[in-house]
Amino acid sequence: MRIVHLNYDDGITGGATIAARRIFQAGVLGGHDAVFVCREQTAAEGTFPSLRQPRSALGRASLVLRRKVTYAALRPFCRQFASVNWVRSGSAAFVDGLGPDIVHLHWVKADTISIEEVALVRAPIVWSLHDLWPCLGLQSYPSDMPLRGSTAVVDAWVRRRKAKSFSRPGIYPVGPSEWCAEEARKSGVFGTARIGAIPYPVDTETFVPLPRCKARERFGISPDSFLIAFGANNGTRWRIKGFDRLEEAIARLDDSTRERTEMVIFGESGEPRELHGVRLRFAGRISDPETLAWLYSAADAFALPSRQETFGQTKSEALSCGTPVIAFGQTACGEGIEHQVTGWVARPDDIPDFVEGLRWASRVATDPSRRASTRAAARDSAVARFSMQAVSSRWNDLYQSIANRG
Repeated sequence: MRIVHLNYDDGITGGATIAARRIFQAGVLGGHDAVFVCREQTAAEGTFPSLRQPRSALGRASLVLRRKVTYAALRPFCRQFASVNWVRSGSAAFVDGLGPDIVHLHWVKADTISIEEVALVRAPIVWSLHDLWPCLGLQSYPSDMPLRGSTAVVDAWVRRRKAKSFSRPGIYPVGPSEWCAEEARKSGVFGTARIGAIPYPVDTETFVPLPRCKARERFGISPDSFLIAFGANNGTRWRIKGFDRLEEAIARLDDSTRERTEMVIFGESGEPRELHGVRLRFAGRISDPETLAWLYSAADAFALPSRQETFGQTKSEALSCGTPVIAFGQTACGEGIEHQVTGWVARPDDIPDFVEGLRWASRVATDPSRRASTRAAARDSAVARFSMQAVSSRWNDLYQSIANRG
């Protein structure tokens, strides 16, 4: 079966692109003839097919100008990246020309494919919902700041266009979590389509539990400290990732716990500093999965204080390395975590309960027997739920069921 995947770029950073690449790899593992198509190439030239740009200089200039004008006009009014996808890109014809049995859409904002072109794709479409943009208007996540004025009008226009195009027969949306799938169902944008949920895969052969002491030596971390890890691209400055909530939780820890606590942040750079008496260090952006596995293995807990996640791949990576995860039980943040077994699921927006989760992890870290059993449980859970083999079989079942429908 030939599966053509379409994503904005082919990079190795950014949650949606990493997820798209992993799903692509899961399809290859399932024995499919999989092709990954992108609009923007960041890897070695020719690694993946790129969408064709207009041949004439005037055509290319017109395309760039329309994109720039659109997003410059919207930027002052939207707190999130806003995507109108009204510029016809030729993507439908391009992917159809590759002879797919199924076209698998991923993160296709920024005019990777126009909203109207989605309805022109001849093959059945599977759509991985890396965020909720396909179900909303301009934005990627529900906002607590309502759009106003002309921006609200544009938002409603974009949503109407989606409802018209995306409700065509033969589109199969798939969320990476039950929460995401339910949000897509409630939106009504996909009409009567059956919307499923398949978690993102993680390479459990790379993200493995590594020796804790050796991992700490690698990063210059005391073997006796209680180490909290936190990671997201520019996560301390992105409100959705909830670093302000983690900061408040740290402030609420008792003095004795804070005195022996350190925190390491990956996904951004910065000078070491103290946060309410806790030593804070930045590891920068880590693109090498093996280095990231060493960091997870050094940590006693991974903090996921996000306000919104459609999945949270750092969660599955940490669990695969045997590191318990502390998260809020809202959106998809807590899905896949077994409370007080592989981590702690705090009540939504309840920072004192999140603090209790950090205290729980601190107690586990000081008890060698509990630490070993918790790490084993986290690892076993990740392999069962998120391994390439487990997830590949679920994608294979979906692809096959679509093919059987003719």
